[in-house]
Amino acid sequence: MARLLNNSCPMTTAPKILLLLVSLSLTACAPVSQGGSQRPTWELPSYSGQEIGLFDDSLAEAIFGLSIGITEPDEDLLLAQRVALADSVMPVRLMTLNEDARGGVVSYQLVLNQQGDALLGVPLAGPLSVTLSHDNPSVTFLRAASSRLVGTTMILLMRHYNQDGVPVVHFRAEADSQAVRKAIERAKLFRELGS
Repeated sequence: MARLLNNSCPMTTAPKILLLLVSLSLTACAPVSQGGSQRPTWELPSYSGQEIGLFDDSLAEAIFGLSIGITEPDEDLLLAQRVALADSVMPVRLMTLNEDARGGVVSYQLVLNQQGDALLGVPLAGPLSVTLSHDNPSVTFLRAASSRLVGTTMILLMRHYNQDGVPVVHFRAEADSQAVRKAIERAKLFRELGS
């Protein structure tokens, strides 16, 4: 689950509980009004087909220091497609990483905070909380890397969707490197030329 955290205005207990219940009922999502898209839900694309593979709520293997079999960013067609479709692209820092093991099923909650200007689109309104469930491909790497990743900066690519009538955000995180930033800038140029 991905949701924006905003501690700038105090809430009474009842709205906090309601907010918690609503956020727990959503998977890999954030309210559209807080996530940067001002489009009504019915105008958002459906989360299906190729989109599921592009914005799969995962962290790139390079974030974990793995490089075997990884396509160079300037040759990564999936990265270029993600930039072409993303609503927002920005550097974020992993602020906290919490493991949750219930009934033998492990999930991880990551809290990400934007670092610097958005590379594309609208910046985050506050910290973003992302929960990766046990079946997420990144969980195996998170288990191995654990708290060593806290403080790591990565590039977050986000897109808003209409998932069964509910506005949600799905994402992909890439390693924050000069090569990735250069590939994103080149893909942005193609995006701008195509619009």
